Amino acid sequence: MNKFKIRAAAVAITALSACGGAPAGPPPLEGAKMGGAFRLTNPDGKTVTDADFAGKYRLVYFGYTFCPDVCPVDVQIMGQGLSAFEKMDPVRGAKVIEYARHVLDRCVPLKTGSHLDSTGYRVVDNELAVTLANGKTVGLKNRAQFVGFQGEMDAPSSVLLSHHGLHLDIIINRKTPIGSTDAAGVCDLVLESALSTILDLEDSVAVVDAADKVLAYGNWLGILKGT
Repeated sequence: MNKFKIRAAAVAITALSACGGAPAGPPPLEGAKMGGAFRLTNPDGKTVTDADFAGKYRLVYFGYTFCPDVCPVDVQIMGQGLSAFEKMDPVRGAKVIEYARHVLDRCVPLKTGSHLDSTGYRVVDNELAVTLANGKTVGLKNRAQFVGFQGEMDAPSSVLLSHHGLHLDIIINRKTPIGSTDAAGVCDLVLESALSTILDLEDSVAVVDAADKVLAYGNWLGILKGT
């Protein structure tokens, strides 16, 4: 699996380098002795072959039907690569930022107006000041949700907000493909996730039969009930 991860990373890096404005040339992996013809079935039951992806970059991952001792993080790693591709697409990026603004309206609303209409974020008197498309400047409905910022007060590169103890980080950079097309220069919104614990009793090597499952789920129920 380690060798595969290295190869997958090489594929992602090489593919990203082709996203620039340079004329299209021979595929960077042309002649590489890896991969090959395949015939698989997709989740809809349809047959998919390598011919369906002719002329396109592709990464085929053969994973697990269940986790052995520890679930592999390969899919997460590939997800990071897909995110990098998405950030290179201004049109898709604009849609993501639009959705992010809806999240801001729901979690950290303004006194009046909407984050959808924001054209600039700055800090005035230790409070967040948001300039709207109509020229008005407004603050947060709840001033306590403003945590801090990075960069200059008149042009922060990051604005940190809070919601129920978790943080939302507005990333501002007008030099990026996404930020250059956004009215406020917003290029990303980083969300802090709540701490969580996954209790897996289906694939656990310690729970192998019905009796084990009954005992394990009984213990779990006792924890939830506080007994």
